[in-house]
Amino acid sequence: MADEQTSRLMLNIAKREEQGDLEYDDIKSFSCPDLQRIDQLWVNADNRFGFSVQKKIWISTGNRLGIELGEWTDKDYENYFRFAEAVGWYDEKLNINEKHSRGFLDNKDLIKHIKENSGYGKGGLPHQQTSLLFFADRHLKSSTISDHIIFLAFSRCNL
Repeated sequence: MADEQTSRLMLNIAKREEQGDLEYDDIKSFSCPDLQRIDQLWVNADNRFGFSVQKKIWISTGNRLGIELGEWTDKDYENYFRFAEAVGWYDEKLNINEKHSRGFLDNKDLIKHIKENSGYGKGGLPHQQTSLLFFADRHLKSSTISDHIIFLAFSRCNL
């Protein structure tokens, strides 16, 4: 699957294949040409997906470019959930259980919905599901690889 290949490619670029995950500093130091190449692979394969598609949706849902998680206001968290819903990652109507962590779809369900409905999940890929930790007030404690790239790269890279 292309989403898994993107994850492997990003781990390779960051030289973190052995660890199997990306740290904040790894993501922050991705070169713009690398991110632009990954984006173009997605956009050329299906213009519904890619970082540049996510950027347009990020802005249209009221999110600010270039902010880091520690700088978020309550409005930023609210806008993030609007973004996650717009790209198909989040549905507040989902039951909270082992399968859906606080309304977030896992990658398998996201891909299933996209395959079943070509209009679903525009901008939903690439998306690498990692742990999503929430406080009772819906504030994110950590996020996903794609999210961190969105937060940091949209303002500094021409995506």
